[in-house]
Amino acid sequence: MNYTGIDHHKRYSVACTLDGQGRLLKQARIDHNAPEAFAAYFEALDGPSETVIEACWNWGTLYDLLEETPVVVKVVLSNPAKNRIIADAQIKNDKVDAKALATLLRGNFVSTVHVPGKEVRQKKNTVRQRLWLARVRTMVRNRIHTVLDRHPPWRSTGYRASRPPTSFAPTAAWCPPPTPLAARPRTAACCPSATAG
Repeated sequence: MNYTGIDHHKRYSVACTLDGQGRLLKQARIDHNAPEAFAAYFEALDGPSETVIEACWNWGTLYDLLEETPVVVKVVLSNPAKNRIIADAQIKNDKVDAKALATLLRGNFVSTVHVPGKEVRQKKNTVRQRLWLARVRTMVRNRIHTVLDRHPPWRSTGYRASRPPTSFAPTAAWCPPPTPLAARPRTAACCPSATAG
């Protein structure tokens, strides 16, 4: 039995395979996480493989891909928070992390997490996506209210009222009609003809 540890990233992955005695059989970088590249990697090994990956970014896609690979007989999902051999390592790089995962898998020391079925994971992702959209909707709505509160309508239109209106449309309750020009008091300062003679 072979034991393969995979350090998964967004644009590539690093795989490391050990045999039953802990000897290094193969180590390679798989660019673009291409399914055919993973299949070619495992087909080049002599015998079946057990594989371990960490529960990190987008682990479900790689998990399903490895389960569909004929040479892979078992896929283990590791809990990265409990595998201290990787987190506490003095030298950290992708090759070291992949080999550490393979070593833990060979000794059956991997702290695993539960893996729901594919349909359950799809439903969970749908619920998470809707929750995220609802939060964004609330954030946008609150932001719009904040902008409107900074620029109330009675400031831009010149209306004066004792309290803010409940809508943008001016009403008689808060917008009194303008005083006619003829009824306004005339003073000497603004109209000298009012005091002449």
